[in-house]
Amino acid sequence: MRTPRVPYLLLALIGALAPSLRAAPQEKPEEVFEKTDPYTRGAKEELARAGYESLGPFHWADGIETRDVEETCGLARILWVETAHFRLGSTLQTYECPSDELEEQKLKAELGRLSKRMKRVPREPSKLDPWLRLHLYAQRLEEQYSDFETRFGLRDEEFERKPDSKLDLGPGRYLGSELKFTVLLTSKTAPLARCGKRWLRIDAQGYYRGLLAGGSWFLGASAEGLAQLGCDFDSGLHALVAYTLAENLCEGFRGSKREKPLWWKHGLGLFYARRVEERWSVHVARAETGSEADAWRWEPRLGALVANGFVPSWDEMLGWPGGKQLDAAQHMSTWARVSWLLGLEKTDLRGFLMAVSEPYGPNLSESERDAALAEISRKALQATFGKTPAELDAAWRKWLTKKFPKR
Repeated sequence: MRTPRVPYLLLALIGALAPSLRAAPQEKPEEVFEKTDPYTRGAKEELARAGYESLGPFHWADGIETRDVEETCGLARILWVETAHFRLGSTLQTYECPSDELEEQKLKAELGRLSKRMKRVPREPSKLDPWLRLHLYAQRLEEQYSDFETRFGLRDEEFERKPDSKLDLGPGRYLGSELKFTVLLTSKTAPLARCGKRWLRIDAQGYYRGLLAGGSWFLGASAEGLAQLGCDFDSGLHALVAYTLAENLCEGFRGSKREKPLWWKHGLGLFYARRVEERWSVHVARAETGSEADAWRWEPRLGALVANGFVPSWDEMLGWPGGKQLDAAQHMSTWARVSWLLGLEKTDLRGFLMAVSEPYGPNLSESERDAALAEISRKALQATFGKTPAELDAAWRKWLTKKFPKR
């Protein structure tokens, strides 16, 4: 079975999002990071309390050490942390917290949770220094991993390889993947681009994801790339990371050789991204959804699109090829359908995730592979929700138009 393809590179979206761009901030020199983490001070007992295994250096992926990443990035220093399920590197600079009520509330809640594991973490800072940003993202990654497992009825211990186990959950300990998930967050785009070229042979700068040697699903994102699209909020970067991570968790489930349908992993990514921050999306330009003030409110827009017949059918959505570029209505409707499925009561989401992750036959052509993934989706939906795609489509459209009538 071929290695899954990786769609949705940020550079491919810049042209579509041009109407929403605003001037990027003035270029700043790279910040000199404190040598010692001021929050754990590198103490063994404090690292353990934080849930960390190491602040580096450590093994990154097969044939890659943290020093190799630093050399490839061309940076004197990257801050590192290894958690239970992730290896994370960051060059994010100090973030001046803006006067934004929603982000203030979000950060206050996150820092409150973080302070329970790190006593020196401030509850309401005016800025986030590089080390604090590293700790925040480590917490965000682990919290999303935990939510994914809880939502789909999974437990870490299920992925421990046992000779007598009848569960086919993949060859590795990390949702079935062999290695921990890897994440690199950079201040500038150029260092991230160099890593993409060297280890994934792709030419991208803003954000991307891919499979590293040995079975580690990688995601990289740069603050500069997001700022060029009109968002320099930390919550916007977090939403982008949440989107990309959700796709990687979905792809990595049951091992790297089980490709997942585009509609499912993309919709799941948008679901997690909008749970973090609804106001920022790199997938749908604000000009395509309404006025600048409320463009992020997708639900009422979808109500109008459904009423006027501008939304693809559910069956059409299942047949999308892996590399398809979607328009605004397709992005929004995919998000809304997956979110609706996840919110249905008394649903066996674990069973659905297992069914939609079944392998297809070997040696298939591109068109045969796309058809096989569509058929896997149809069977998974029928088995879990008891409806054909057409029946699901009718139920979803009825629900949406009733809850969000045409404006």
